[in-house]
Amino acid sequence: MHAFSLEGQHVAITGAGGGIGSACARIASELGARVSATDLREPGLEGVSGSGHRADALDVTDQAGVEKWLDGLGDFDALIDCAAICPFTDWDNQGWNQEAERLFQVNLIGPLNLVRAAMPRMHAAKKGRIALVGSVAGRIGGVRASAHYAMSKGGIH
Repeated sequence: MHAFSLEGQHVAITGAGGGIGSACARIASELGARVSATDLREPGLEGVSGSGHRADALDVTDQAGVEKWLDGLGDFDALIDCAAICPFTDWDNQGWNQEAERLFQVNLIGPLNLVRAAMPRMHAAKKGRIALVGSVAGRIGGVRASAHYAMSKGGIH
């Protein structure tokens, strides 16, 4: 028996196509959770063990799409939002404003869309947890990350 069992839990994870999101999906499944994972493109669930898992494509900036995805999940116990983008560009670059707008949509409006859709469901079920994944860049600035990424993750914190 593992000290942190998620046996019988259903965990929804965004941004599970790679990095922290795919690691969360893998670990949650190893701890016994049923995982519903999303990314812009349907994530492969490499390393996710067990059965009953689900993978879907989802753009977290689409409020209607987020609502539809959560409706399709039925009951879930936790939501982990790892969906984010992190371009490594200088703010003097051509097109930076458009890039920043898309980044703020994904990294800030996306989590708001998810929380706004998940909270009423969790309140009705009288259970649930939400984790919004930030970054050290949101606390200390862009060590290697761009300024707009650091700003967005500061917003998450």
